[in-house]
Amino acid sequence: MLTVVKTVVKFGKVFIVLFILFTSGFTFSTGNSRISAGIDFIKEGYPFVFCIGKFNFSKDGKNLNSSFSSDFEASLTEEEKAWLEKHRVIKIAPDPNFAPFEFLDEYGHYLGIGADYIKIIEKMLGVRFEILVYTEWSDVISDFKSGKIDMLNTVFSNEERTSYMLFPKPYLKIPTVAVVRKGEIDQIDEKKLGRYRITMVRDYGLTGHFLNKYPGYNIIFAKNISEALEFLVSKKADVFINDIATTDWYMKENGITSLEIVSYIKPDSYLGFGVRKDYRILKDILEKAQDKIPKGTLNEILNRWIKVNVSLKGVFSKILLLAFILLSVVVIIIVFLLLINARLNSMVKQKTLLLYKELEKSRTLESELRKRGEFLDNILDELPVPMLLVSGDGKIIKMNYHFVQCSGFNRDDFENIEDFFKVILKRKGEREKFIEVWKKKQEDVHSEYNFYSYYLSCKNTGARICDIKVKSIQDVYAILFIDLTDILKLQEELKKSLEEKNLLIKEIHHRVKNNFNIVVSLLNLQKNRVENEEVKKAIMVAQNRIFSMALIHEMLYQTNQFTQVSILNYVDKLIKYLQGLYTNEFQRVDFKVEIEKEIYLPMDVAIPLGMVINEILMNSLKHAFPGKRKGVVRINILRTKDKKLEILIGDDGVGIPPEENFFEKKSLGATLIQSLIYQIKGDFKYYNKNGLTFEIIIPLDKIDVKS
Repeated sequence: MLTVVKTVVKFGKVFIVLFILFTSGFTFSTGNSRISAGIDFIKEGYPFVFCIGKFNFSKDGKNLNSSFSSDFEASLTEEEKAWLEKHRVIKIAPDPNFAPFEFLDEYGHYLGIGADYIKIIEKMLGVRFEILVYTEWSDVISDFKSGKIDMLNTVFSNEERTSYMLFPKPYLKIPTVAVVRKGEIDQIDEKKLGRYRITMVRDYGLTGHFLNKYPGYNIIFAKNISEALEFLVSKKADVFINDIATTDWYMKENGITSLEIVSYIKPDSYLGFGVRKDYRILKDILEKAQDKIPKGTLNEILNRWIKVNVSLKGVFSKILLLAFILLSVVVIIIVFLLLINARLNSMVKQKTLLLYKELEKSRTLESELRKRGEFLDNILDELPVPMLLVSGDGKIIKMNYHFVQCSGFNRDDFENIEDFFKVILKRKGEREKFIEVWKKKQEDVHSEYNFYSYYLSCKNTGARICDIKVKSIQDVYAILFIDLTDILKLQEELKKSLEEKNLLIKEIHHRVKNNFNIVVSLLNLQKNRVENEEVKKAIMVAQNRIFSMALIHEMLYQTNQFTQVSILNYVDKLIKYLQGLYTNEFQRVDFKVEIEKEIYLPMDVAIPLGMVINEILMNSLKHAFPGKRKGVVRINILRTKDKKLEILIGDDGVGIPPEENFFEKKSLGATLIQSLIYQIKGDFKYYNKNGLTFEIIIPLDKIDVKS
């Protein structure tokens, strides 16, 4: 209780200090601000600014003069110096609507963090950056591709841009966020973004990254950030994905208060320079210049565009309230503990009195224990398991009735346990091992020993196979004999029966496969006698469908797995079979197969799924690549984290007309695909974009799947 009191005193001192600070009006404040999230602009090797509390992006940033490293020019090669001498003017076009990183004010002045940073680069290189003025970012990208622009600033690198642009190392990193209307969406999972209407700025690097990563998403393009925010406010879109800095700037610029940031989205936006593909020397020069800029220079630029306002009075008010609550809780706990302590003292007195009474009863219990000992002795005799009780010095105390009946021995037949096992254990090695372990038992009196499948020689029952279990109970050892003789005989019989069953199942699968092949051969003979090409094609399709089922039975008896089929091996064999049927098509079509290993499906799932895969592949080979068109057929099969099997099969062929629905054509193939997928309790859909792709989802928790 003394410790508790000291703790209360400490809390009281803290409470007084906080009260004095608060009442004295201690505050810290700089500039005007509004509530927003902190931004970590750069980590791990790049300059960074991290704002806590309240901050705002300033629009009145001025050009920042920085000291330049005198050894920058010395770091340049003669070739780089000659290039700079030849290219005294470098054309750069900023994004007019990308504040606070770069933008054009009402007078056409180039401003922003990137503008201040590039002025330092301009001074170091000794060249002039000619600012080309555009009103739309899409026009900037178009003219850059045509070679009218030499360099861009604060751009995002993605896979598509690397084909026409070089990227020195970035100098800014900004978190990417998802913006929604307030109160509509609490949290956004990146994997489920596809269910929303997403708006992004056309031709932004981040937009290109998402288009490449999620080609099927519904993205509404805006010409700039303000228009994207308007799409969101007017409910033309559900989510706006952009970096947090420019989003915050234009929400305030446009007076938008009905939107909020709900989630961070990967990847973060790394911003830096973008250079023409043929200006590799300029890329190297820019990287050297960035290395020579002092580490604090970028922070100075950022500080001119980011203002911090922290008022500690509100913080201290909250701390004071929290301290008061904590102190009140501690006082309540102390009072509660005092009441508990008084209650415990009363209980201890009562228990002491009860223990004294129990001590008086102990003598009576001793006599009862003796009677119970005799009772337990009778129980041991009734146990159906043979058992011995042996003292610590090796003398046999008791053989229960079942042991005497099974072995034919009595306790008086042996002086000690070692003599007993010399007689009853038939094998010399087992006998020596048991005696050796028994001699070491005194090192661990509480140990338990197990001896498995020992051969015993009994008078009454002959040779028996038993597990022997030795358990120490204080200074007495209980030895139990578990007879396995009949069980092992039964196991051997079951093993033989199982082998016969497996052989029979293997023969059945083999015969089913042969019967399928006979049907295929009969159809082949019929096909050779038919002159109508349409009938021949129909017979070949029927042959292919029968083979897809026969292949399952062939794999079942060849791999000795009579209930499970490897989907990887099945698809591989099916493709090889199709290659023999569609020789001309395979010369023009590549197969890209990505199937997770060790996926086995039961026969009742493998057969319908195999037929579905076969139907989709035949559809691609027959219809996706007319004439001499070349292409790729992709097969991806994997398990998802939510215990589902995801199957993607598609091609980059001609697809189907947009106005058509694949499953409304009522062809036999479409009907088979629908009915077979429903049969295995799966879901499916198809995408008619850049070819025809089928997505099939099978819940693994509803079927017996081995992995």
